[in-house]
Amino acid sequence: MGIPVLIFGKSGSGKTTSLRNFKDYGLISCIPKPLPFKGEAVKRYVIDDAAVICQMLLASKTNKIVIDDAGYIMTNFYLRNKNEGNKFGVFDDVAKNFKEIVDTASSLPDDKIVYIIMHSETTDSGETRPLTIGKMLNDKINLAGMFTICLISEYADGKYMFKTQTRGLDCAKSPIGMFDFSIDNDLAIIDAKIREYYGLKDKPEANKAETKTETKNESEAK
Repeated sequence: MGIPVLIFGKSGSGKTTSLRNFKDYGLISCIPKPLPFKGEAVKRYVIDDAAVICQMLLASKTNKIVIDDAGYIMTNFYLRNKNEGNKFGVFDDVAKNFKEIVDTASSLPDDKIVYIIMHSETTDSGETRPLTIGKMLNDKINLAGMFTICLISEYADGKYMFKTQTRGLDCAKSPIGMFDFSIDNDLAIIDAKIREYYGLKDKPEANKAETKTETKNESEAK
């Protein structure tokens, strides 16, 4: 089975910047904005449609895929559909669509890892969790519960780091012995450690296509 990995944190805390040393990966950007460093993914697509993203995951040849700003899959779908039919049904569809992305990532071959990057929110009780579109959706779907690896980006003591285990008020987690409690926000190192832990091979030659950015929409994908 494939491995979905959740990465979330505040804006500017180093989530997307963690890609700066990553090589031979495919990037799905859910909103069209420049990367915060020089260079591009080997293949980059701008798309926020969950069904199309699932198709792309299944068709991808690379074994390293990043879905950046994934929270906008929920936000944009909700904004497009909130005035149509049963508004409560929209939340059901948002939850279903996002779960299908995670399920699709899990259904991929063993050597494929899908990194899903989201923003975070802090609740009134001080809990840090992935940012969705509200309590109604949070009651329907426990995002962190669908992942074995949840990393939280944070800036502390002049360093951008990823937290790998919870302190009690968040859902950071990772398998025993995979990481130290706090690690550099470098996805190249993280990917290598995950592969070493599970005995997975990397196949960089699978994604040597020319660098390009494409914008897809639902009609183009059909």
